[in-house]
Amino acid sequence: MRILALTVGGSPKPVIRSIKEQSPDKVVFFVTVEPRGGSKKFVVENTEEGESIVGATKLTRDRYELVEILSPDSLADTFQAIYSKLKAISSEHPGAEKIADYTGGTKTMSVSLALAALRLGWTLSLVTGMRADTEKVLDGTELVERLSLGDLKFEDVLEEAGYLFDLRNYEGADEALSWFSREFPLSAGIQKRLNLAITLVRGFAAWDRFEHEKALALLRPCARFCVDNVRFLWEIVEGKSSGYAKVWDLIRNAERRAERGQYDDGVMRLYRAVELLAQYRLKERYGLDTGDLDPQKIPEPLRKELLARAVGKRVTAGLVDSFRILSALGDPLGELYSQGWEEKLKDVQGRRNQSVLAHGLEPIGKEEWDRCHSIVSAFVKEALDRLGKRIPAPQFPKWEKVFPSAL
Repeated sequence: MRILALTVGGSPKPVIRSIKEQSPDKVVFFVTVEPRGGSKKFVVENTEEGESIVGATKLTRDRYELVEILSPDSLADTFQAIYSKLKAISSEHPGAEKIADYTGGTKTMSVSLALAALRLGWTLSLVTGMRADTEKVLDGTELVERLSLGDLKFEDVLEEAGYLFDLRNYEGADEALSWFSREFPLSAGIQKRLNLAITLVRGFAAWDRFEHEKALALLRPCARFCVDNVRFLWEIVEGKSSGYAKVWDLIRNAERRAERGQYDDGVMRLYRAVELLAQYRLKERYGLDTGDLDPQKIPEPLRKELLARAVGKRVTAGLVDSFRILSALGDPLGELYSQGWEEKLKDVQGRRNQSVLAHGLEPIGKEEWDRCHSIVSAFVKEALDRLGKRIPAPQFPKWEKVFPSAL
């Protein structure tokens, strides 16, 4: 079913042209009634302008409806009247093809119809043609042009996606753009911009979920828009210091959680970053897996202590024991841990343990997050400096930087 809504002005010819070319099943006329019958007369009466619109288009009474606009120069009143009618039609006929032609009517009526149609997702159409003057299109040159609603609404959805992106809600931004892509046909240029936006959003969404290889595959072709981030991502996936890069990645991920007020989640990730630092150092330098340690590689008396606490045949180590092993091995990270950082990191561990996401029932607030973040960031920086691992780790960009308005 095709429904055509039109505003009717002082000339019936463009309205007749639109109806004949678009062959609607139902027509809704927005008309004025003053002065001297207004534009309503053109719809149903033969006038000096010629045959009535319904006569010229052979519309039977059951195929059209008249909606009178009582204040055609009041934008608020006119918009409300037209919007209410279009919304009711949208509800009654959700599967219909709905077109709004804003060629005729007062300027206020045309603007109101276009605004209402845009808001409700109707297709816009306009009768155009060659002009002999600024008043009218030359008879016989009229063409009905349908406007790409998607192109007109693209900047709005892009702004919405950018807002969600900056809130670190990458899945929400993806859904907004994907819905728009499904719902609206677009011109080639706008489609290209939309594809880029979706790729960037999905790339950072995958990265935020620690799907690093997938993220790199998506973002590498877009590297010119986020050079520093892609360079860091490459280090995580393929670099020689990938394990240490993942430590910074966890910290940046924790920061994004905290930006959304998820402080418990953030502190959990900070704790994991410190734990990963020790785990990766033990694995890389000494071939020790903290999930199944080889006791023969651990110096006494720590070896005996860990064996005594072993569950079954497996010897494991958490954060504290991992740094104790590094210290016993004379490793720079173990020495650093023993030189003033042990109590600070135990403070972070204690706050993590009290969290509702670990073993306790106490939610973590912003001040506690700030303290834990300050401790962990400073420790990791100093630790990697001692190892000569200087890895630039930028935070995810804001939308305006990664997708500038000039694109």
